[in-house]
This record gives sequence, C-alpha cells and structure tokens, in this order.
Amino acid sequence: MRLISGPLALILVAAGSTAYADDAAFSLDAEIGVVSDYVFRGISQTQGEAAWQAGVTLTHESGAYAGIWASRVSYEGDSETDVELDLYAGWSWSFEETSVDIAALSYFYPTGPEMNYDYTEFSARIAQALGPVEVAGIVNMSPDGTADSGTYWGLAGEA
Repeated sequence: MRLISGPLALILVAAGSTAYADDAAFSLDAEIGVVSDYVFRGISQTQGEAAWQAGVTLTHESGAYAGIWASRVSYEGDSETDVELDLYAGWSWSFEETSVDIAALSYFYPTGPEMNYDYTEFSARIAQALGPVEVAGIVNMSPDGTADSGTYWGLAGEA
C-alpha cells in the first residue's frame, strides 16, 4: 500500500477498519488527517506547508485491495494545481516470515494547468522478518512516456 507521510502529523481525525460481520470477506479502512508537510520521495509537495489528506481502502481477505487517496498540493510556479488524487489496486500476501505486495497506482491532478502531471506506476515490495527486524526491498516503475517515467528503488528496515 502507499506510504505517504510528513515529518510531523498535526491532527489525525479518524482511522479505522470496518467490516459488516465478524466473518466478512471485506474490510474498509478510512483515514483523514492534516500533516505539517506532504513529502513524497524526499520532495515536499506543498512547499513546506501543511496539507489535508484523506483516503479509503477496500481489502478482501484474499489480499486484494483497491482504494482512493487525496491530498492538498502546492507547486512553485503553478498556482492552479492544488489537489493530488491517487487510485490504486493491488494484492498482498504472506508466507512464513516473508510478505509480498504488488500494485498499480495512478496519480491524477484534476486542477492542473496545461502541464500534465498525471502518471501511472507499478510497485512491488518484498519484506522478510529477521527476528525483531523487518527488511523490505521496494521498486516502483513508471512506463516511458508518462509525466514521471522512471524506476525508483528502496530498501527499508523496521524494528
């Protein structure tokens, strides 16, 4: 799933998971909040200012999921683009101490000017638990010809 964060969360208004029955095949997660700065891949998307963010994810017990996420954005020299809207779908599963997540993500900027920032990327993440630590490798790839074409690699650890 998509991980978006700012250095300091100011307000987390709601977060939760809802299923209609104890044995329901689906769960619905929702979040809404305000962060002090929306930072994506190390770059501020709000010129260091606060941003509202909200999202909803529907997950099936099989590991399939789909969702929508939105945030305020503010780009230097672009007074028109003020919203990022992300649509995503994927599948995650685990076996023994390993977890895998593959997804497709589309980023839209509905209030954008003549410049087209919209793009799609594909993501793969594999994580391995090593005792109390989890180590993950991540790759995100955008096809050539999109606004943000390229490949991004990452390595993360969490205790």
